[in-house]
Amino acid sequence: MELIKDIHLTFEQMAFLLILYGAFALYGHPEYLLGVYLSSLSWVRSVLFGPISQTWVLMAAMVAASAIYICRSGRFKFLPSQGCWFAFWMGLWWIWMFVLMLCMDDLNLQWILLRTLLCFTIAPIIILLIFSHDFVRVRGLVIAYIITTICAGIVTLNANDISINYLWKDPLLTQTGIHFLGIYNYHFFGQMFAIAIILTTAFYFEKRQSIMQFIILIIISFLGYFLYNAGARDSIVGLLLSLSLLIFWALLRLPRSLVSFIIIMSLIILLSGWFYQNAPHILTRSDVDGLSESASLSTSQRLELWAEGLKNFASSPLWGTGFDKYIISHNFFIGVLADQGLIGLMFLSGFMVFFAQLSCSVWTDAGTSSLSIWRMAFWCIAFFSLFHAQFNGSIVSSYELYWSVVLMWSLGSSDEELKSVLYTNTKVLSPDNFKPNKSHLKI
Repeated sequence: MELIKDIHLTFEQMAFLLILYGAFALYGHPEYLLGVYLSSLSWVRSVLFGPISQTWVLMAAMVAASAIYICRSGRFKFLPSQGCWFAFWMGLWWIWMFVLMLCMDDLNLQWILLRTLLCFTIAPIIILLIFSHDFVRVRGLVIAYIITTICAGIVTLNANDISINYLWKDPLLTQTGIHFLGIYNYHFFGQMFAIAIILTTAFYFEKRQSIMQFIILIIISFLGYFLYNAGARDSIVGLLLSLSLLIFWALLRLPRSLVSFIIIMSLIILLSGWFYQNAPHILTRSDVDGLSESASLSTSQRLELWAEGLKNFASSPLWGTGFDKYIISHNFFIGVLADQGLIGLMFLSGFMVFFAQLSCSVWTDAGTSSLSIWRMAFWCIAFFSLFHAQFNGSIVSSYELYWSVVLMWSLGSSDEELKSVLYTNTKVLSPDNFKPNKSHLKI
């Protein structure tokens, strides 16, 4: 089967998206544009406005929206007041990676890595920091992310000429001969859908109306359907672990969470059992007989890649191979050692120390507000990213790890302005139910 790698928009589609993106920019809403931008990776295909990639269109719109937002807000606060050393540390790390990449001999790979680091790691973080102190806008980013991911599922069906009517007859596509939903890089697809499920589950615990929770459960089922059909096993396992931690946290803190726990766990068990009962080949792969055999095969392949990464590190332990022998080692830490050596490991250690501090503040926060729920949701995304990256990821492909940590950091700010925004711009939070834990201010 031929894999579709590009989506060429029609004139009507281009006009609609340009009007939509232009409206977001004109009214100063970088959060919606950034949500679309971060989730656009779930489309795993280049969306083309004529000869121009959607990446550059969204980037231009985000810059314009951010400038208008700054001008209209009348002030510019870029970093939270606590933990500013983290921004300086990450800046030094990115400079180090840039230096190594600029020294590469393979110019084609150099351009790919530089573009990836700039466009999908650094640029989104800069845009995010402009408005991340505003909880209402952060929720807007989340909504845009979820909607864009839902659209990615619909686009995937259309790319394979699969209608909704056909899904009633063959929901798991067992008769189509389509593997991994016809996606070349189904790992990225799985990552984005797993993250969208974590975010949607946070909405489930935040909402108290039964009708809203019912709608949210439908969305979770929809997203889970595509995640399973993509066969991204690392994402599925990482998601189940992350959801377990989020549900456990909710049980300890949120009122009426026991009923919510029973409902959502029943949904997960029923969907997982039904998927595997009717299409086990998606997880076991078509060339092996059982799940355990498939797992052993996958483990042996990864062990070879890990050994190769450690071999590269041994050949140049101080600064690594400088990305010149860049391999997808399928392990976050081994990849850093292989590509950046002990210097890279030093920078990574600083990042992990900061993440550990934020983790303590999230888990020791006794608050029950929406703010606490979302900080925990972003922690679960960071945990998911780290777990996934141990088996299928690298320092330049785990984008969600960085923006989720930044959101945990910003929403944990002690600024009185953040609390003011929460009280005046949303009815979900109020001074009566806002119970911050002062321990998280000591970062």
